[in-house]
Amino acid sequence: MLHFFKEGSKFGIIDSKGKVIIKPSFDRIRPEREGKILTYKDGVWSFFNEKGEKEIDIKLLEVYSFYDNMALIRDGSGCGYIDKSYNRVIPCAFETGFDFYKGKAVVEAQLGWGIINKKGRYIVQPSYDYLGEVNCDRVLFEKNEKIGFIDSEGEVIVKGVYDDACDFKEDKAFVNYKEKWGIIDKNGDVILKPSLEENIFFNGDYGFSEGYAVHISDGKVAYLNSDGKVITAYEYDFAKGFKEGYAVVCVEGKWNFIDKNFKYISDRWFHGVGDFKDGLAPINVNGKWGFINRVGNIVIEPIYDGVEAFSGEIARTLKDGKDGFINTSGYEIFRGKERCELPYYVF
Repeated sequence: MLHFFKEGSKFGIIDSKGKVIIKPSFDRIRPEREGKILTYKDGVWSFFNEKGEKEIDIKLLEVYSFYDNMALIRDGSGCGYIDKSYNRVIPCAFETGFDFYKGKAVVEAQLGWGIINKKGRYIVQPSYDYLGEVNCDRVLFEKNEKIGFIDSEGEVIVKGVYDDACDFKEDKAFVNYKEKWGIIDKNGDVILKPSLEENIFFNGDYGFSEGYAVHISDGKVAYLNSDGKVITAYEYDFAKGFKEGYAVVCVEGKWNFIDKNFKYISDRWFHGVGDFKDGLAPINVNGKWGFINRVGNIVIEPIYDGVEAFSGEIARTLKDGKDGFINTSGYEIFRGKERCELPYYVF
C-alpha cells in the first residue's frame, strides 16, 4: 500500500515500510483507493499503481479516486466517469455526480436527480429534487419539500411524508415529522414514533453505529438503543457513535472512551481523543498525541504534535513540524526532511 507525505508545500509517496517511492513534487494528492493513488501537478492529474508506476496523465478540471472501479471526473461542462482502463465511459453531461456503489451512482441533471448504471443509462429517471448517495439498499429522496426513500431500482419504499430525514444506517433511519424525530426500518415501518424533541444530528455523527445512536437534549448527549429507547443519562457534553466496540465521549472538557456497558475504559481522562481503528485510538495529553489500546493502556507515548488513525499498520504523525509515519510498535519508519507548510492532520 502506498501513502503520501508532505514536505514544505509539496507531496511525495512512500510505501508501507517507509521507503520513498516518489520525492515530494506534487501540488495535491488523494489517498490510495482500489490500488491507485492520484496526484496533481501543473494542471495535470496522474494515477499511479501500487508499485508507484505512473499509469496515465489526465488534463481535466477535477479527477477523483476510484469507487467500484469507476472514478468521477469534471471538465468545464460538467461531471462524468472513467473506468479502470481510463476510458471516459460516461460523458461529462451531469451537473453533479456521486461515487458508484454496487454498479449505481446518483447524478444531478437539468431535469433533476436520478440514478445511472455504469453505462450511463438511467435506472431511476431524473425526476427528484434531491437524492442521497447509493450506499445502502435505500436512497433518500426529496420531492416537493417532502422526504421519503426509494430502493436503488427506483421503487418507492417510504412515501414522501417526512419533513427531514437521515440516510439509513444499520437498516434504520431517523425521520422528522412536525419538528419531532422518530425511527423507521428499511420497510418504512415505525420503530419509534416521532417524539424526540431535538435534532439528532451531532457534529456530523448521526444514525446507528454498532447498535446505538446519540441524541441531544438541552445541550447534553445520551445514547439510544436500536428500539429508540434512551438507555443512558444525558450526561455527556459530546459523544460519538461506537467504533470497534468503543465510543468517544467528553465531559466538562475532558475526554474518554466508553464500552458497550457504558463504562469508561480508563481512569485517566485526556485532552482529546479519536476513534478506535485496528485496536488503537489517538489520545492527547497536554497538547501531545499518542495512542491507547482497548483496555485503556497508553501503548505509544504522547510525543507528537498531530496524528492520524492507523492505516495498513502505520499511522501518520507530525513531530517538530515534520510529516512522518510510525508502526503499531511506535517505531518511526519515516520522517520528512522539511517542515510542512500547512499541517493537515485530523487531530
